[in-house]
Amino acid sequence: MKILFMLSLFMFVCGLIYYFISNKHFLHLLLSLEFMFLSLYFMFFLYLNFNMMNLFIMMIFLTMGVCEGVLGLCLMVQMIRTYSSDFLKMLSMLW
Repeated sequence: MKILFMLSLFMFVCGLIYYFISNKHFLHLLLSLEFMFLSLYFMFFLYLNFNMMNLFIMMIFLTMGVCEGVLGLCLMVQMIRTYSSDFLKMLSMLW
C-alpha cells in the first residue's frame, strides 16, 4: 500500500516538473495537468479504499476532472482559432 502511495506521489511530482518545464505549447500544459489529476485520483482512491470509506466522492472528483479537461480544450481551441497557434510565447507577445 505504501509503495502505491509513493508511486502516485512520484507521478504527481513528475507531472508538476513537466508542467514547469514545458512552456512552449498549450497542449503540453494540458497533458501535464491531466497527468497530475490522474495521480491525485489514484492517491485519493488509495486513501478512501484503505480507510474503507464510501467511494461515491470519487465520482464527483472524476466529474470535476473531466470538466477541467473540457474547459482546457475549449480554451485551446479558442486560442488556435484566434491566434492560429498554440504557442504560449506568441500568446504572451500579443498581450
